[in-house]
Amino acid sequence: MPGPMSPDEIVAARPAIPEQVFEVFNSLIARSRFVRQDEVVERLVELGFDREQIFSDHMLDVENAYRAKGWNVTYNRPVYNEEGSASFTFSRKRED
Repeated sequence: MPGPMSPDEIVAARPAIPEQVFEVFNSLIARSRFVRQDEVVERLVELGFDREQIFSDHMLDVENAYRAKGWNVTYNRPVYNEEGSASFTFSRKRED
C-alpha cells in the first residue's frame, strides 16, 4: 500500500496541460499582459473543452510553465465579497 504523495508527486500525477491551453494563453498575452481567466475559459469552451474539466484537470495552472520560459506570472483572484474576475498578469523577468 503506497504512502502519502509529496506535493511534487501530486502535480506530476495530474494530466498534462493540453497544447490548446497554451495557444489560447499565448494569443491573449500577445494582446495584453493582463489575461482574464473567464476569457481563457470561454475560448477553451469554444474549442470544445468542458468547463468543469478545465478546472478539475487544473488546465489553467500554467504559471510554472511560463515562469520556466522567462515570465513573472501573478495570479489574482478576488475574495468572496469582491467584484471582478480572476486574472493572470505576465511580465518579463528582470535579469539581475
